[in-house]
Amino acid sequence: EQALLTQPKNVDILHSLGALLGKLQRYEEALSAFDKVLQIQPNKYEIWYNRGNLLGKLQSFAEAIDSYNRALEIQPEKYEIWYNKGALLWQLERYKEAVNSYDRAIKLMPDDYEVWHNRGMALNALEKYEEAVTSFEQAIKINSQCYQAFMGKAEALLKLEKYEEVLSCCDYAISIKNNSSEPWEKKGIVLEKLKRYKEALVCYEDALAINPDDSEFQRKRNILMSELQGEKVLIGKNKPLSQGNLDLSDRQDNKLSNSKKVYPLALLNGKKVKTDN
Repeated sequence: EQALLTQPKNVDILHSLGALLGKLQRYEEALSAFDKVLQIQPNKYEIWYNRGNLLGKLQSFAEAIDSYNRALEIQPEKYEIWYNKGALLWQLERYKEAVNSYDRAIKLMPDDYEVWHNRGMALNALEKYEEAVTSFEQAIKINSQCYQAFMGKAEALLKLEKYEEVLSCCDYAISIKNNSSEPWEKKGIVLEKLKRYKEALVCYEDALAINPDDSEFQRKRNILMSELQGEKVLIGKNKPLSQGNLDLSDRQDNKLSNSKKVYPLALLNGKKVKTDN
């Protein structure tokens, strides 16, 4: 700031000030510094990109996308910009545009597992489940420890009613992250659909051991325990639960899908663009 007193139009100083203010989470002031740079040098794509990141942190997603678009007009070969643009388009539920943005990122950087995962999420939202599975599988091929990709794939397979494959995905997810209740919950729901009620009960108990405050799954576990103890479920004969309980299972399935909002990887901070300097 002292340097700007003598050199108020020094682009490098203004850029450094904006970057510092951004790190200090003084986003409005950082934006002001970047805007001053753009008044002097409107074709610096890095500034448009950083400006978009700041607007994203302020949840001004549409304005952020506009800044990314300006950056891409100047430098369309930076995959980080396409990546972050896709993440914000997803946030605005503009899923088709998000897929297109991720496709551009993949052409530039095909070995980034995060972009394949995020593309799968957008395809899930578009109900293009087969394509989503393929995208998640590519993410897993690149990073076999990507828990989120296994869970995204499990969600797509669940919609496709490929239940045994869902169970396999959940098992892989558990092996990667054994302190998460989500794969146990999803596995329990699938086992109920397969009428494997005793196994479903075990899954709900494991989920509750991790997240004991989930009242819905406490209720679900208690219903299954009551049914099994009262011999209302004959496993060998595949006798179904009562219709009322089946309805509860369907509602629980929807609860799990809707309550656990999953965000694109690296959404909060965005990817750092590599400059040409």
